[in-house]
Amino acid sequence: SGKAAWPSAAMLLDELDKAMAAYLKDVGGGAHGGGGGGGSPVPSGVMSSSSRAATQLRERLKERLQASAREVAERSLRSAIDASAVATGSAALQESLTNLKAAIHEHTDAASGSAVLKEARALRDKLGEAARKAKIAAHKASVQRTKAVIAKVIEWLDADSNGTGSAEIFSS
Repeated sequence: SGKAAWPSAAMLLDELDKAMAAYLKDVGGGAHGGGGGGGSPVPSGVMSSSSRAATQLRERLKERLQASAREVAERSLRSAIDASAVATGSAALQESLTNLKAAIHEHTDAASGSAVLKEARALRDKLGEAARKAKIAAHKASVQRTKAVIAKVIEWLDADSNGTGSAEIFSS
């Protein structure tokens, strides 16, 4: 998966930053000779063009890594959206909602401002509402079953007190 590549890319950027800083320190401090005898500083034009080139290279690398991270994030979000679209039933809705929330949380930065992230958030809200309604419906059904059982017990108690007998009540 693409996750293992990101720490390596971040490490590469860190190493590039360290190398640039070390180079600038060495060049700026005169540790490397550039013209005359030992220790004479490199002319400032050389230092600034080298520094500028390294900085531009770093920025291009960073842009490419961000674009790649965005692609991976959008693919992951799309996968979570597609998986959520087929969810039916209360448990499946809740699981899809949990997975979609996790994908959104994980990829928010990389997919910032993308249409896929907006779609994922809209679906998260829709699934959240559907899960809430399913939970309420399940609770209402449970309450109805409980009321039916209570009514049956009351009927049985009334019948038993009238001498009808409990066998007749529960056989129907």
